[in-house]
Amino acid sequence: MRWVLIRLDATMAQAYSAGRHQRAMVSADTENAEGPVLLGQRIPQHDLEDEKDLNVSAKGDPACQQIPVQGRACSTPCLGWFQMLYATFGSFVPLGMLVYGLQESFAKSSGDFACKYYMMDVLKLDGATMGRLQTAAHVPWDIKPVLGMCSDALPLWGFHRTSYLVCACVFSICLYLWVGFNAVSALGLFAYLTGLNLAIAFADLVIDATAASLAKDHPKAASDMQTALRVAEASGGMAASSIKGYLVAVLGSRGTMMSNVVCAVAVFIPAIRRWLPEEQLLGGRCTPKLSQFRKNSSITAVAIFLSVVAVGLSLSHIFLQEWRTRALVTLFCCIVVTISAYKAMRKISPFLANTGMLLFWRAVLQPGLGEAMFVWMSKDEEGPRFSPQLMGLADCFGQAGFLLGVVVYNRFLRTWKYRRIFLVGQIMVVASQVLDFILVMRWNQALGIPDVLFFSG
Repeated sequence: MRWVLIRLDATMAQAYSAGRHQRAMVSADTENAEGPVLLGQRIPQHDLEDEKDLNVSAKGDPACQQIPVQGRACSTPCLGWFQMLYATFGSFVPLGMLVYGLQESFAKSSGDFACKYYMMDVLKLDGATMGRLQTAAHVPWDIKPVLGMCSDALPLWGFHRTSYLVCACVFSICLYLWVGFNAVSALGLFAYLTGLNLAIAFADLVIDATAASLAKDHPKAASDMQTALRVAEASGGMAASSIKGYLVAVLGSRGTMMSNVVCAVAVFIPAIRRWLPEEQLLGGRCTPKLSQFRKNSSITAVAIFLSVVAVGLSLSHIFLQEWRTRALVTLFCCIVVTISAYKAMRKISPFLANTGMLLFWRAVLQPGLGEAMFVWMSKDEEGPRFSPQLMGLADCFGQAGFLLGVVVYNRFLRTWKYRRIFLVGQIMVVASQVLDFILVMRWNQALGIPDVLFFSG
């Protein structure tokens, strides 16, 4: 049930962004039967031919060979590729990589890991209660469209994005210090997780909105920019996975959470130095601007409505004890979300509506055991009882797979059709879920495969 909350923002954030940037999302190739080209992810054939001609003509000119070609990251050295991105997008590239790599990947991964051990060892909560608590605290991610509306409508100190990023960093620092110096109860931990998710979601929103705006201005380099951000995210996740188990063992769960203050400070410094490409409004005014919402009134209404649904669904996980009642409420919310979101997005583009529903229902129907699986692997007498070091280190394999997937996509799959990529990815997801089932049923031991080796794989 938690996946319904996790993906409400994935559907409506796209819808809200599309309502504000219709011309940016749908290119001149929409007459093609295969659909629009989005953010440079699929390169038209004439662009490929033009770049081939450019490469052929540059072979005879030594000076031209030093110029990196946009949209071909893997054909140039890493340093040259980063220089190309910096020349195209400016200081946003290192700032975005810091946000994704440190605050959203490293800090969130190690912090969530430490929170699980705090709930399990200190608060003595069971897996189901842990899952409900973390799902309810996830609500800031589910209301990201409304957070984006607030950022667009109300500038702070003359900025629509920079000021919100700075405030998010300051809020994160305060939360890390608070939980580090104080032993909190379950309710206090819920407040900490909700506030931290709000800060990280706002930072993620600011970076995503800026990336979408820059991609509209430089569509050929948009895919390379996204690749750089995802590489930073995967690298931060790998770094966190390699040491978070040892941090919990040495510093404890609260000490591990407090240590993430370094990540928030590392983002705060470039943010306050205005690395975001944003001009300050005259006089630093904070006058609300509501014109964008009137232009896309249907998307605005649906975004607010779905945010209310997300909050209500989160509260149901806290106050409804009977699982059948929670299941009925979740099913009802799924139907309401499907109907309202599909109607709103179809007014913009049928491609957007179909894709949004695919992502939403893919997440809803995707089985996930979450914290219950974590407790079973860590503490249950019938489980493998893995140590914190091994539980953290095993995530490195997943992050390495994420990094490999980004590189493979940028090098080989950029010209693939979207439906083909989704199909291959879904088949791999189904296969991975079967492996979890085998581990729980202990069939791997019957086959002579140790738990550690099977879990790592």
